[in-house]
This record gives sequence, structure tokens and C-alpha cells, in this order.
Amino acid sequence: MPTLDSTAKAALDTQAFAAAWFIYCDVVGDPIRITTLGKDVTFASTGDADLDGNTFISFDARAVEVSDVTNSESGSDTLSIDLSGIVSIDTALLNEIGDTTKWRGRPGRIWFAVYDADGVTQQGAIVPHYTGYMGSVEIQPSTETQVIRIKLENYLAAFNMASNRSYMNQKDYDSADTSASATLAAANGARKGTGGNSSGGFGGVGGNFDTRQIHRY
Repeated sequence: MPTLDSTAKAALDTQAFAAAWFIYCDVVGDPIRITTLGKDVTFASTGDADLDGNTFISFDARAVEVSDVTNSESGSDTLSIDLSGIVSIDTALLNEIGDTTKWRGRPGRIWFAVYDADGVTQQGAIVPHYTGYMGSVEIQPSTETQVIRIKLENYLAAFNMASNRSYMNQKDYDSADTSASATLAAANGARKGTGGNSSGGFGGVGGNFDTRQIHRY
């Protein structure tokens, strides 16, 4: 796994830093290269052909969210990128993703970099975060805006069809296994016994980084 270099780690230790995503999606004819830094960035001498000589266009950090990376026995699962899809602004992008031949199965990559507190001077090298293939694009409309969700899959997911099976299918293989029905019964009982509304779970990282996400490097 790529790691933060000593300069980036020192910046994190000060607790006075900014961080930015750099996102690349290889859409045929019009690759998407955006950053949440707040200004356009052109890379040079990184040794990465997907970075060097390419300009990443500033994109409102409030309109970008990158999900957590989870791992399974077969490798990294799907990672999602949410982008603002306000029609009056992103009409061209909406038209591009409508043509699946331009993006499906093509590479997508995500990096992040640490900057000083003002977001001016990069602290250490850029860090690769995830590399995969674009597997799907979803449009999530609301009354005022639309969110474009791009899902990147690792190579194992991209080249293997999902079985569409889960532990709920255990009875298909062992007729005496009642764990599925017991689990559903327990879950339904717990739900009925809940008096109020509750919410929980883990959110992805948007324009503002959760330092726990970075420190794991």
C-alpha cells in the first residue's frame, strides 16, 4: 500500500493542514480530471503518466464526495465518487455519461495530497488512493439538483460476474440451516421494538478530509 512520506506526515502532526482529492476518469474524447483543492493544478515529474503534463480542474469541494474503500477476500470492493449534477452546469457531463461506450470498463483513479493550512504549498508527494474501472454511473435526481455517482470497481470485480447470492441463500445448500429466517425474525423484532427514529453508519470523505482516513497511510 502506498504511504505518506515524512514531509506529509509532519504536516499532519501539526494539525494545521489542508488536503485535496485528485480524480481522473478516462471518458473517451473528454477525460475527467478534477481536484477539490480550490485551484487548477498541473503536475510534472511525479513519474505517473496519468498525472504528469495533465491539468486537474478545480471543482467545488462541497460538490464532491468519495466513499470509503472497503476490502473483501477477493480484493477491494466498489468505491463511489459523487459529483454535482446540476443540469444548468453539468449538461455536457450528463450527455457524456449517457453514452456507456465512452466510459464503461475504462480506468478511473483517485489520489490525494496534503497542503499547508492555506492550501498553497504541497506537503510531500501525492498519494495514490484507489485505481479501478468505471462499472456504472447513476443519476440521483432531486427537486433542485442531480448527483452523478460514478462507481469504480477493482479488476477482480470488473472481470467477474456477481453471483447475486448472500448468506440468505444458505438454506439452498443446507436444508437444516435456519440462520437466514432467524436473522430476519430478529431484525424485524428489533425494528418493531424501536420507539424513535435513529440513524448511523459511516459517511464518505468529501471536500473536507477526515484525518482518520489519511492517518491510515
